Amino acid sequence: MKALHRAVALGLVGALAAPALAQPAAQPKPKDIQSQDTAAEAPADPHRWFYQSLSVLRLNPLGLITRNQIGYMYKLWGAPPVDESAPLGQKLKQNTYLKVALNTQLSPGFVRPGVLVEAVPLALLVLRARLEHHTYFGAFNLTTDFDSPTAAHDEDTLDAAHSYATTGWSARLDARLQIKLGKVAARSELRAEYFNLDLEDDAPVFYESVLDTLVPNRGWGLVKDTDLLYFANDNWIIGARWTWTKALFEADDYRPGEAQTPNNSPMHRVGPAIIWQMDPKRTGTLFNQPTMFLITQFWLEHASRAGQQVTQAYPYTLLGFAFNGDL
Repeated sequence: MKALHRAVALGLVGALAAPALAQPAAQPKPKDIQSQDTAAEAPADPHRWFYQSLSVLRLNPLGLITRNQIGYMYKLWGAPPVDESAPLGQKLKQNTYLKVALNTQLSPGFVRPGVLVEAVPLALLVLRARLEHHTYFGAFNLTTDFDSPTAAHDEDTLDAAHSYATTGWSARLDARLQIKLGKVAARSELRAEYFNLDLEDDAPVFYESVLDTLVPNRGWGLVKDTDLLYFANDNWIIGARWTWTKALFEADDYRPGEAQTPNNSPMHRVGPAIIWQMDPKRTGTLFNQPTMFLITQFWLEHASRAGQQVTQAYPYTLLGFAFNGDL
């Protein structure tokens, strides 16, 4: 039961963050491959005030989180509507924008309010920067620190470890390349996040629940998501995702004299995804483009979930619901 209580508080949005795979279409038909952080179609006026909401349940490890944005978007280049028959130069200008938003992530164990800036200067490229303040409530063993990257941090170890309330901040940079040819799309996104928490005894590393691994305090963690998607029709998208995660430790993070070989870094998982856009043509209202998605990925490399303590047949799973609206 203690393991369940801890796991319910785990956050998910690095995984979604995906750049989550299940982004509602930005036009009446899902012709593009925007992320959950991509705003829906704007009216003719280049200025738009919007909100977005995403709620996700995660399994292996178990977690629950909701993320909400409210902000302003300005369409660049006139952002012409999607037209697959348009010349290449015009296609590169479709759905381009600059966005500034307040972004809040909330789970039973923490709250992470912050600000986000996102730019799509060309349809092939998405750039994003985010700064968040972290407040951990001290519940569910979420704030667990260790004295070395070599430390075990499986479910049993985390349940037995000392956890406490604390605060801190993180800064995250994202870059995504994406392309769509006919009904097939591909994209790859690299995320780098810097963590700085107020840990007891100035501990060098801690268990980061979103990434499900140890990361350096005052250091970086990396995540790369690569997706292949097929747009079956206006409502259904199917595909696959490969995720690679790695923490960047320094020599000072290790105990004196020990081998500098981190436990559980890097990690790999891969598996299918399915997206159901219930009403992709619904735009310009307070409730637009409701979307459900399911992502299942099998752990190929993990210190405890790839057959060591959890069977490899039990996949990492995300079940989510998202929508957006105009203000």
